[in-house]
Amino acid sequence: MAKAVEQENERASYEALIDYVVQSARDAQMFCTGESVEAAREHLCQTILS
Repeated sequence: MAKAVEQENERASYEALIDYVVQSARDAQMFCTGESVEAAREHLCQTILS
């Protein structure tokens, strides 16, 4: 049980990091559209969390 909680906490931490990176990129105007922001977020999630 503790291992599952630890893994869930780790996943949540990675998701928060991804959200921070995407928001920082958005603030720096690295993306032109909301679609590309979401595509980048999905790609990061798939790469890091799989």
